[in-house]
Amino acid sequence: MNTTAFFRKGNVVLFVTGTILIVAVLVSASAIGRPTKMTGTIIGDNSNQNYIMMYAYGPNITGSITVGPTITKIIESQVHISLANASNIAQKAVGGNAHTAAVRIGVVYGFLVYKAVVVDSNYDCHDILVDAGNGKVLATVQRSWL
Repeated sequence: MNTTAFFRKGNVVLFVTGTILIVAVLVSASAIGRPTKMTGTIIGDNSNQNYIMMYAYGPNITGSITVGPTITKIIESQVHISLANASNIAQKAVGGNAHTAAVRIGVVYGFLVYKAVVVDSNYDCHDILVDAGNGKVLATVQRSWL
């Protein structure tokens, strides 16, 4: 079939209709795997094992171990450097007459660190990463103003 024969009115309509049908099927199929707002608690029974809904829309429960405070206690037991000490360590890493403008704790590449911004005597800014566990300077980068 040559190009001219393909672009006849009947073939174009068939082609456009087919394309719309394929797109509609793909769009509706992509929504099938998404959790929906369900109201029950049991979603099926297989080999006498009940499966409980694990979606955020499930029933409101109260368990015995709260994750937030538990994780906080675990992390606190590993942090041996205070924010004030991290600030001093960052200032010393930059040199004399440096001043810390800001320090906060955060996660970088999966490690808990203090992120400090230090201004030196020439008013240049430095980003310093201090390990929250042992106080070692992990990285120091001078910011460019350009």
